Amino acid sequence: MRWLALLVPLLGALPAAYAKDEAGTTCGLHAFVDADDSGVVAVYDGLRKGLELAQLPRVCRVDDPQGGATAFLERLSAQASIERQAGRPVGPIFAIGDDACGKVIAAGSRLPRVYAVERYTIGRKPMRALPADEGAAIVYAGLGVEAVGRLLRDLSGSDRPSVAWAWDAKRFPRSGHEPVMRFAKAAGLRLTGAEKANGASALLHLRLGVGETLLPFADALRLARELGVPLISDDRGRFGQGAVVTLVGRHALLGRRVAAAALRLRAKPATKLAPRGVAGVEVWIDLKSADATGVSVPMGLLARADKLKRGARRPERAGK
Repeated sequence: MRWLALLVPLLGALPAAYAKDEAGTTCGLHAFVDADDSGVVAVYDGLRKGLELAQLPRVCRVDDPQGGATAFLERLSAQASIERQAGRPVGPIFAIGDDACGKVIAAGSRLPRVYAVERYTIGRKPMRALPADEGAAIVYAGLGVEAVGRLLRDLSGSDRPSVAWAWDAKRFPRSGHEPVMRFAKAAGLRLTGAEKANGASALLHLRLGVGETLLPFADALRLARELGVPLISDDRGRFGQGAVVTLVGRHALLGRRVAAAALRLRAKPATKLAPRGVAGVEVWIDLKSADATGVSVPMGLLARADKLKRGARRPERAGK
């Protein structure tokens, strides 16, 4: 995943880290956000609401801190020492997304820390390791592979659908084969190449985080329409841009869970919190894209969709 968000608190009047939000309101917490990932924006919105409900300081975005993230964290650590001596609560630091978590870990900050990432899960266990930082609270959005398999079976009408991945095969790392095979087995899928003769029933533009390089979205969309199969994406920003189905984690809830973890750490900084998962996959369906691809979406699947974008014609009933 290419998420990036680094959220850090400021409880005193520290000039180097002082910031205001878009409305000019002074903020007590600060956020570094990678606006290229629409999921991060949803997590950030959920965090803001969660902090408000928990009556914690307001959070604002700081896109380019003076001296970089490491220097910013060092200044906050110095300010935190003053706050502790005065008997006031400190922190925590938040990092959302693997890149942001890596920055905080590299900085070696010992302030209370809350990390948030997204993972595909099998049996509710993350397929990829969570950030390694002993003492940090970790919250993750779990996209169940089994749920993805059920969706593809319903969409294709097959007990074991064949799927192709919209990845650059020439740049796919050898180490990625084993997790891909585990994904296929848990989802009940057959893997095939992206050629008409191989009979793929869907093209997956998914981010497993195994070192793969995704095809550019425009290329993946063109290929899906050539094959006449639905393009499946897990980037909520692609909804309405050509993907027939978009798989979306519960990002707003993830943000609120991050705020809840912050409240616990703020009350008891030495508390060790076990990793917590926010399970569930929302299914967003774009019938306009389905029409453009020549794909019929079964009515039963439409009835279960969490979000629906209507097309130019009514969908055909399953079996017709």
